[in-house]
Amino acid sequence: MPFNFNDLKEKVINYRHYILLLLVFVVAYWFRMMPFKYEYLQGIDPYYIYRMMDHLVQNSFHLPSLDTMRYFPTGFDPHVEHVLMYYPYAVFYAIASKFVSVSTFTFAKFAPAFFGSLFIVPIFYIGKEMHSKATGLLAAFFFAVSPSVIFRTSAGFIEKEPFGGLFLLMAVWFFMRAIRKDSLMSGLVSGMSLVLGAAAWGGVNALYLAFAGYTVLMVMTTRHPEPYIKAFAPIVLLGVLVPAYIIGIYSLTGTYQLMLYAALALVLFVELMEKYTKYKKEHRKYTIPSLFGFGALFVLIGSFFSASIAKLISTAWGFLFFKEGVLMSTVAESVLSTWPDFTRGLSTVYAAKVMPYMSSILPIFSIWVFAFLGIFFILNEIFKKKDTLYYSLIITVVINLLSYVLFLKNAAVGVMQNQAMLQAIFVLTLFVIVFFVGRKNYKYAFLLFLFYSSLLGFLSRVRILFIVAPYAFILAGYGVTKIWHLLKYSKMMQDAKTISDKVNVYSVFVGLFILFLLVSNFAAGYVISSNLRSSYGGAWVPAMDYLKTNTSEDAVILSWWDFGYWFQTMGERATLLDGGNYRGNLNVQAARYFTGYYNESAQEDYLLEWRPTHILVDSSMIGKYAAMSKIANNGEKVESYMQMQKTGTYPQGNTSVVVYSAYSYQVWVPVTNEGALGGNIVLSVGQNQAYVKYLCTQNGLVDLRPPEDKQIIDSCVFLTSDTVLLASKDIGDSPFTKLFLQDGIGLDYLTQVYNNGAVKIFEVDYDLLESRNSGFINKSINTQ
Repeated sequence: MPFNFNDLKEKVINYRHYILLLLVFVVAYWFRMMPFKYEYLQGIDPYYIYRMMDHLVQNSFHLPSLDTMRYFPTGFDPHVEHVLMYYPYAVFYAIASKFVSVSTFTFAKFAPAFFGSLFIVPIFYIGKEMHSKATGLLAAFFFAVSPSVIFRTSAGFIEKEPFGGLFLLMAVWFFMRAIRKDSLMSGLVSGMSLVLGAAAWGGVNALYLAFAGYTVLMVMTTRHPEPYIKAFAPIVLLGVLVPAYIIGIYSLTGTYQLMLYAALALVLFVELMEKYTKYKKEHRKYTIPSLFGFGALFVLIGSFFSASIAKLISTAWGFLFFKEGVLMSTVAESVLSTWPDFTRGLSTVYAAKVMPYMSSILPIFSIWVFAFLGIFFILNEIFKKKDTLYYSLIITVVINLLSYVLFLKNAAVGVMQNQAMLQAIFVLTLFVIVFFVGRKNYKYAFLLFLFYSSLLGFLSRVRILFIVAPYAFILAGYGVTKIWHLLKYSKMMQDAKTISDKVNVYSVFVGLFILFLLVSNFAAGYVISSNLRSSYGGAWVPAMDYLKTNTSEDAVILSWWDFGYWFQTMGERATLLDGGNYRGNLNVQAARYFTGYYNESAQEDYLLEWRPTHILVDSSMIGKYAAMSKIANNGEKVESYMQMQKTGTYPQGNTSVVVYSAYSYQVWVPVTNEGALGGNIVLSVGQNQAYVKYLCTQNGLVDLRPPEDKQIIDSCVFLTSDTVLLASKDIGDSPFTKLFLQDGIGLDYLTQVYNNGAVKIFEVDYDLLESRNSGFINKSINTQ
């Protein structure tokens, strides 16, 4: 059969969106594979997931019944975690290894980029379900290039999100299909996707709330609730009950689960009432709010008599109105979000590195701008301007967004007054917007509910931007599509008779505007991707080699929790703490040891109780001292080092004064020509000065004996050639300072066995500790 160019052309035109989607996949994969060239994995948690994946491969897909590397001496059962954060990688490795020779470590670098690139498929189809193929394609492109999601789906970041997030988006896609097609089968696929997503990642909780809230609202507004029940029932019966049975981290009676049961019971009750009683559908908009009101009243009264109900309220309140414990408040990814956190991840500012001449206008082309623009286009599309609701909802959306921006901006400067009120306004206006949009268009209502409920979660945790982003991409894709449609179907374009008429200043401007939007976001993604690299390396490599080759296999490491997974995987040694933070009391005790909250006797009791063989400290713990102090003091007191950089030197008599600065603070250090300290050290803050009382040296604290008739600050400084560390006397006396800055001075039960400047390791002498604590019995250190 001869080749027919016209047939090929027609097929290309018919399948152009899918060809372009393939190109978007190539871009997504290219960006995410850029860190592959580096030797190690990214981040910290991936080292634990890799270790479990490798264990599965080496042990016929069986997890250890007890992971003895974690939380020595009790160990940890890995089955109670999200088990699908390691099983898929092991299974796909087993398949891939049949065709190509590759190590598990190399595969662990490759796999996240591949799974992460596949996100574009459900995002494309969600966008297509919401509006059009063009919307889906643009949303997929934004996912491919957005800095907000590249890191957590890139090579070497073997984590929960690349697999779990993929199936959560699949659940959203098939949930929408179930509603549109009135299909129980699509509902079942959505439920099973939710099972897989829940088994891999705790981000499922955000979807639980979105599905429940949206379904209840839509049953209130629609005259045909059956499709929503077919979509929602499998979410509860599969997506909630199955994970609770097979994964230890979930509960059948958890707060989120109870909310879903209540939502399903409510919609089924109303449906049965309509079918088997004289209850009329018109009454539904009154019945459901009334039931909610009575239910809320019942729960509120019940909380006075039932601890379980009180806990339910507390958890729900903590989600809606940010509430975090002391421990988690010190975790970088769980801190309160700020407005720059939101805009930075969804912006084009990173493109300035390759497009410096356009840096002033780049922020205009940020994804978040077009996402919010998409919300206004939705209102404009489904409401007539003569409809009084149109302007009311426009005002509601403005109030909604203002409350959100004000909350984040206040959080950025630590102003927490009126934050609960701002969140209450946000939540209330959210429900108003979705309720009225849902009466006109169920698809747009679902997208808005997903976006807004995710934004609500982002208020309390920075890392939830990864959950917000896909819905922002779809809204932005819709916004750009509408801009193009405004041009394409404008009266000017409709009246144009020729190509030259169509190609005018207006159309060229809009075309260039959209092209620059795509190019600037592409550039931002490229800059971020090309700068991704492993945080493991440098001084950590020889330190972990030392642990692996110069300590016994049963050695146990005490350090702060951040790098615990590195010690377990790269150093091959057990730890007392790690990034799982499942046993907060251990973090409290370690914080109290390092900061000196425990007195010397209690410090030794702590070591005798938990028996770490080695203590490891590193330079990053200087910056983490504030977190340790906050945890040690249960949030009531926070102390930290202030690190100041050398900013100048000026002569003063026979000495030179070296100036170190940070913010509005300065430390003046007089130095002789021989390099010795030539007088008193002065701390200057604005127009005020005070003499520093102590110098922190390798041999301990030295009293500088400043003049008694001057203002004296009871602090100490530690001097290096380029920096000064300013700290309180308590910090200067703390075990951490003695370990890292003074090489163990004053801690005679420790022997330094390794020091590369950035990482120091000490061995514990238990013979000495036991000889002077002969009466010690294994008792629990008080953490209250």
